[in-house]
Amino acid sequence: MAYDIVVDNKVEQLTFNKIDVYLSYLNGNFDEINTGTVTSGRCAGDTLFLSNAFVADDQDGCAGAKGVAALTARYIEARLTGPKCGTTICTMESGHVTLNPPVRNN
Repeated sequence: MAYDIVVDNKVEQLTFNKIDVYLSYLNGNFDEINTGTVTSGRCAGDTLFLSNAFVADDQDGCAGAKGVAALTARYIEARLTGPKCGTTICTMESGHVTLNPPVRNN
């Protein structure tokens, strides 16, 4: 698994052997936390903490026949901590995700 990042206008990869993912769902909304240790590159040994909060565009989608087809990211924070890349923090306040097929409870 890897994340592409841009440093000094150049794309680098943060590579991981394992990422722990924690999800919490309610009415199609979800919070997601990812954490893992970078295994290669200039940040090897540092820890990634990634927190995302998504809100379903259709709040009744999971219970309905259509399902949740799209989510809006209300908050995203990525944080690298450790001796090599320090406390690098990146936040994004908005984004959009489309799900195909939509997610449904039924």
